[in-house]
Amino acid sequence: MNQLPVKLEFVLYRKSVTLAELEAMGQQQLLSLPTNAELNVEIMANGVLLGNGELVQMNDTLGVEIHEWLSESGNGE
Repeated sequence: MNQLPVKLEFVLYRKSVTLAELEAMGQQQLLSLPTNAELNVEIMANGVLLGNGELVQMNDTLGVEIHEWLSESGNGE
């Protein structure tokens, strides 16, 4: 069981756009994020929210510092 692969994702921000807005996006375009988006990174495994953390600088690379693991029910209880 311990050898099963788990796909981890670290989600910084989600935004819904229309197809027209998506088609209008071009190379070099900057997409704005909310203020402090780096403070609430969702940690997901196989599409399921496990917890949240914060985007941090680790020497010459980026990392996620875990702040909270959610319970098995997914509601934090």
